[in-house]
Amino acid sequence: MHRGLWAALRTLLHSPASDIALHNPQQPQTLPSLLRLVQPLLEAIGSMPPPEAAACARACGLRQQAASSPAASSEQTPGSSGGTAPSRLERPKSARRRAAEALLHRRFSGTGLAALAEGSGGLASSIDGRPAKRQRTEHVAVRVAACSDCCTHGCHSAAAAAADEAWCSQDVSLPPMDWPAVLQAVKGEADVAVDAAAGVHTLPGGVRVHVVSRAEELPGALAALRHSMQDSCIAIDLEWKPEGWAGAGPKPNRVALVQLASDSVAVLVRVSSLGFRMPPPLRAFLSDPELTLVGFSWDGADEGKMVQTFGAGRALFARFVDLQQVGESLGYHGLGLGALTKQVLGFEPPKDRKVTMSNWEARALSAKQIQYAALDALITGHIFRGLRLWHASPSACTSCRQLLGAVLPAPNWRCHDCERSFSSRAALMSHRQQKRHRTSPGVCGECGRVQTAATP
Repeated sequence: MHRGLWAALRTLLHSPASDIALHNPQQPQTLPSLLRLVQPLLEAIGSMPPPEAAACARACGLRQQAASSPAASSEQTPGSSGGTAPSRLERPKSARRRAAEALLHRRFSGTGLAALAEGSGGLASSIDGRPAKRQRTEHVAVRVAACSDCCTHGCHSAAAAAADEAWCSQDVSLPPMDWPAVLQAVKGEADVAVDAAAGVHTLPGGVRVHVVSRAEELPGALAALRHSMQDSCIAIDLEWKPEGWAGAGPKPNRVALVQLASDSVAVLVRVSSLGFRMPPPLRAFLSDPELTLVGFSWDGADEGKMVQTFGAGRALFARFVDLQQVGESLGYHGLGLGALTKQVLGFEPPKDRKVTMSNWEARALSAKQIQYAALDALITGHIFRGLRLWHASPSACTSCRQLLGAVLPAPNWRCHDCERSFSSRAALMSHRQQKRHRTSPGVCGECGRVQTAATP
């Protein structure tokens, strides 16, 4: 530091006039003396670089600490006979402060910050000369290209073979999803933000749900669904009042709700409020050849209920993929939607029996019903996109060594005791339960797929 600065600082700190002025700021006779003492100090600080000026300002603020510290009183100034540099007096940092500084150092340093510096010709400075922070990078969707026409994975399932089209013949986009936030349980109506004018419910995690109860609301909801699409996949599911519900007639219950979902937006069409009829906009949407509808185990109850209610089932869809059949082609046999979600997405979807078996023909759906119906379709679509990603780049399981994502040959469902063969795993398990034969399903404990190398 400059000798003139230290001389001015020493004169100011040890001057009786400064003490009088600081303790008696209202006395006008002390103000000129204080200004005369401060002016050389300010001029010296103004001629210094910013780091040295900041250090000097800190030294002025630590006057009381320097005066009360025994270690500080023993130090000599540059103007003294010793000629040694003064020690830097700073308050010791707490453990919390040190942890916070370490976190900031890791977050705003490294390759990202270096790349930012190279791109701008050096670290740009913001206000007060502080270095610019690293800009946060937004997570983007993963694009999975369709398999080529000469795909050797054997991707044709039974349903796809009928349409002469493989389930991996379209591009898909796998967007980032904050599942812990999306899966937060909705306990009441206050947990869901509702735009009554637009009929939009915002669930935890930012999932937007359009609940359609009137025919005039359907075109706008379907337009919002199309606008949110990043690929051609639309998940579909159906809900109806459980059989045997109190007050139900002798006829089987019809479809009450049609669920449609892209990767981030869901549309719930309450056909029970529309006279149990399929509106023309919904029929045109389901028949659009540009869309690929994805359902789970559709040939079971869903197909029968749809034909019973609307007079047409899967034949109405231009392109359809059954997620259960896709999973079976990749080795996931006998898994429901919850178990397949656990294997692919890593969590179990919420499934409250009080919600799944509730009245879907009620005058107004509850917040729990809206969340369950929307997530049921949303998760179906994300599982399909996740399997497509694995299928595009298969990797070996560390336990069974089978390629994860590759199409596996159909296993030989054969009983070990009677050597009888069966067409499906369900038939084999039923036989074993009735005959009490040995059970060895041959399922990998890590990836959950049936091992084709060993007989189940």
